[in-house]
Amino acid sequence: MVFDEQMELGLKQYQRNNGMEPDGTIGNLTAESLNNSPANLMDIAAVNMERLRWLSDTLRDSELILVNVANFQLDYLNKLDTVLTAKVIVGKEYNESPVFSAPMTYIAFSPYWNIPASITKEEIAPAVRKNPNYLAQKNMEVVTSSGEPVNVKPKDWSTDPFPYLVRQKPGGSNSLGLVKFMFPNEHSIYIHDTPARSLFELENRALSHGCIRIQDPAKFAALLLKDDPTWTSEKNRLSHESERRANSTVEKAHSGRDILPHFLGRLQWGTPFQIGYLQSGPRSIGSVEKTSVGVVGL
Repeated sequence: MVFDEQMELGLKQYQRNNGMEPDGTIGNLTAESLNNSPANLMDIAAVNMERLRWLSDTLRDSELILVNVANFQLDYLNKLDTVLTAKVIVGKEYNESPVFSAPMTYIAFSPYWNIPASITKEEIAPAVRKNPNYLAQKNMEVVTSSGEPVNVKPKDWSTDPFPYLVRQKPGGSNSLGLVKFMFPNEHSIYIHDTPARSLFELENRALSHGCIRIQDPAKFAALLLKDDPTWTSEKNRLSHESERRANSTVEKAHSGRDILPHFLGRLQWGTPFQIGYLQSGPRSIGSVEKTSVGVVGL
């Protein structure tokens, strides 16, 4: 078999049909998809149908946020009509994420990133021991549980567990970006912006520590807060800053004038959000959707 121009066009169409980058080359994801057997695809479809059966029938007539982990995509639906589609970045080891439900209660603009203890232990503390200026370079600070700043002694970074909290201040270099979408839960999972815009161009976007990074936070926030008249100024600044970043080829910390004021948008719907993460399986082929879907119901 000769890989000629016609074969390349067919491969690109196959990649488009299956949610992959149509680059015309047989990389790892394309090879994995091509090697899936019909029997395996039927098993995947059966599992997904069973998982979707778990969802409440009332969600069909409401607003929904569907996070397809296997396809790295978020869809915002209103009575099953798609209002917004956005690329997302998900966890590196997402297969281990639990299934859970929680109400989405607020949206935070210019958020602090309260760094999990596991990341502090495995990444921050070793970095500080090697480079004493690491926190200042990353716009981070050490605080008590009540938020009071602390002058940490060098020996404290070798203490296990670390006795304080590390957080990153709001700003253009903040790992949460300009906004985060909160549905408090015991797993500390939420949706947020990111300054690393180039990562959304990757085909495999399983890159985070577990939370979901969304490509277009300004449009997402606008939809969620469309009935809230109090956030007009924040909306304008968020949209402007998101557009400026999208058009910039350089990812770097921004000046203070780019920082939105700290603002919480409260979500006041009668029916709470529900979010569930269904564990992913192998990628599917053809008209069968990819397998892993996280659902937020409004």
